[in-house]
Amino acid sequence: MSKLSNLAGGASSIVKGWLDLSPYKPNWFQLGEGKVNTNTAIHSSGVYTCVATLAQEVARLRITHFTNPDLKGQVEMYASDLSRLLRKPNTYQTRSDFFLFIMYSLLMNGNSYCYAARDSRGHITSLTPLNPGSVTPYVVPGTSEIYYTINQMDIDPSNIDPDTFIPQRNMLHIRLFTPTHPLIGMSPLTACMFSVDHGLSIQAEATKFFQNESKPSGILHTPKPLGKDQAKRLRDAWSQGTNGNNAGKVPVLDNDLQFQQMSLSAADSQLIEQYAMTKKDIAIVYRVPLYMVGEGDTQFRTAEASQRDFVTRALGFYLEHIEASLDSFFGFDGRTEMLEFDVERGIMRPEYNARIEGLTKGVQGGIFSPNEARSTENLVAKEAGDNLFMQRQNVPISMLGQDVLAMGGSDESTTESEPAEEENTNDEKAVRLKLGLVA
Repeated sequence: MSKLSNLAGGASSIVKGWLDLSPYKPNWFQLGEGKVNTNTAIHSSGVYTCVATLAQEVARLRITHFTNPDLKGQVEMYASDLSRLLRKPNTYQTRSDFFLFIMYSLLMNGNSYCYAARDSRGHITSLTPLNPGSVTPYVVPGTSEIYYTINQMDIDPSNIDPDTFIPQRNMLHIRLFTPTHPLIGMSPLTACMFSVDHGLSIQAEATKFFQNESKPSGILHTPKPLGKDQAKRLRDAWSQGTNGNNAGKVPVLDNDLQFQQMSLSAADSQLIEQYAMTKKDIAIVYRVPLYMVGEGDTQFRTAEASQRDFVTRALGFYLEHIEASLDSFFGFDGRTEMLEFDVERGIMRPEYNARIEGLTKGVQGGIFSPNEARSTENLVAKEAGDNLFMQRQNVPISMLGQDVLAMGGSDESTTESEPAEEENTNDEKAVRLKLGLVA
């Protein structure tokens, strides 16, 4: 323990060479230090919408193991151990559950951890997502060796002792911005913490407002002098006559008592506009288009165009970032072997007519074989459908006329056609003789 440097305790424990922002703690959200943390921020509709939109889109994509040893084309390894592992990462999660958890941890905490259990041969048998708040990274001073500890595990696949140091090769660690140290990711919530706090305050205020029958508070006043006991009696009488089962009833005031409203109404406070502003700020931080969080209308005519805009603006980075992290963890170089999300089929799949027209042109142009085009529509392959076809009407100018010259020119073709004309004439005369039409 004494030989390892803790990176989760704040900037004071960060090794030299990196920016010291003490007393700022990059993981203050995970530590719950502040009015807003990950447990409270998720109650904001803006935060939940952005996180759910990004996480659910990633979770519904299929991830595929490809190899390309000669750099001439990718081959899908659908039966490899890694493909089976990603389809069922552990005993209690599906692929969709797994990536939902990873994206939630990444978007809310800035870090996502998964413990990799190995068999006796060193092969990974399961990936177990961990609570980011319970994982602590350590670095051996003077070396590049990295270890992790787990404070608690609700689901422990290998009976890990909390005091055990887990080497980097057994911990999948995906992180976002690392302003203080390359092992400590920063949550996007850091950039919109005030907007989240403001939005939660508006929600709480609106809840109290409507719980009070949409009637703001006020004061009771009278021109007559009142004693302490008399004022308390009138206040209690007013409270009993307007709250609980008596809410909404008309109170009877004596002693020239009058009610004067103090606070502003919801419309005067413009709570709706202010709350919409907080949602916009959160969407801007997460780079989610405003129309996807219920603010504004889409500017695109088709769903395909809006999805492409969403992938380009927001989702594309997370897909590439997760792919690069997985490739690095499994030892892939990203060229001869890689993992890729199927974005085209999962998200940006065009409409049926446009899709069929594109596949038809691809087959006619020799880009796809018929069976490759059929596979994109989940159709069974046909015999001899693996060949590439291309029409022959487009040839180089230098080849025009070569077929005619190869046949000997126009004179030869004319000579060959004359015997055929004589045969036709003789056959006609024979028929006419049989019918007695000629002498």
